[in-house]
Parts: sequence; structure tokens; C-alpha cells
Amino acid sequence: MEIYCPNCYYPNKVENKQCEKCFHSLELQDDNDNYERKLIKALSHKNQEVVQRAAGLLFNFKSWKSESALIKTISETKDLFVKTAAISSLSITGAERSIPVFKKEASRGYLMPRLQAIEAIGLKGGFKEIKYLKKCLKIE
Repeated sequence: MEIYCPNCYYPNKVENKQCEKCFHSLELQDDNDNYERKLIKALSHKNQEVVQRAAGLLFNFKSWKSESALIKTISETKDLFVKTAAISSLSITGAERSIPVFKKEASRGYLMPRLQAIEAIGLKGGFKEIKYLKKCLKIE
């Protein structure tokens, strides 16, 4: 099992007291709101690996703030790994307003994010969205 550094989001062994990469303390904090804010802030980090990790971890927070940050990341990033991670997290945390984002991503772009968006539509969507998927995939 791993724990992610709240500073650089590097994966560490659970028993570590400090991050192997940046030496930041790994002592667990009870302040989930603070951790969510740090993850959202990390979505604008210059290192795309950090952004991808943060996007992947935001599924733990089913809040409007996380959902909005993930939607923004999906629409603005050009990195397909970040986009895929953000779509995956949003498919778990997202509400009704995330479906148009999934539809948009399912109909364009690179294969990985498209497939993740198609899966998200299948998870979140109703009958209308299933019809949309059939149209997207040219299934009758």
C-alpha cells in the first residue's frame, strides 16, 4: 500500500515518516478539506506527473470544488494522461453536470481519454446517454 506526499504527491510506503523524494512530513492530517485544496492546487503544477497524480486522487472527494476543478482540467489540458486521470476521477465523483463533458471527450481526441469518457458515460448516464453511446460507437 502507498501513501502520497501532500507536498509533491510522490507515492511512498505507508511506514515512511517523510517523503522519499522531497522529505516532506508524511504524518497524516485530519484536515481532509485542506488536503482536497492541495490536490486542486496541484492540478496547475508545472510537472505533469504531479498533475496526473492529483487528478487521479481527487476521486476521493465528492465535492463541488473537486468536480469543478476536474472539469476545468479536462477542458484545458493537452496531456492525454492527465485528461484520462481526470475523466476517471470525475466518473466517480461527478454529478449530472459532468455528462456533457464526457460526451464532448467521447467524440474527439486521443483514444485513451475517449475510452475513459465512454466508460464514464456508461457509468453515469441514463437511457438518453446510452443512445448517445450507441451513436458514437455506430452500434444499432
